[in-house]
Amino acid sequence: MQQHRPESIKLISTISGLDAGVVSRFLQRRPTLPVGPISSSALQSQQRVADAFQKLGLIPKRIDVTQIAWQPNASVLAKTK
Repeated sequence: MQQHRPESIKLISTISGLDAGVVSRFLQRRPTLPVGPISSSALQSQQRVADAFQKLGLIPKRIDVTQIAWQPNASVLAKTK
């Protein structure tokens, strides 16, 4: 997002309805975080949350988070190395 700041501001502003100045300030203060594949421990944690929500009746049926988490293909992984 930081490398394409004007585009990011416009996109986030459009999607969220926030003023572009607010989005710009948010991006300015936001720490840079790496983007990459989701770790297996993170997926396990998210699965526990999803299972708890299902048991509480907040979601109607069990969700397998590994089936809905984005997984990069080989060409995307090659770019991260």
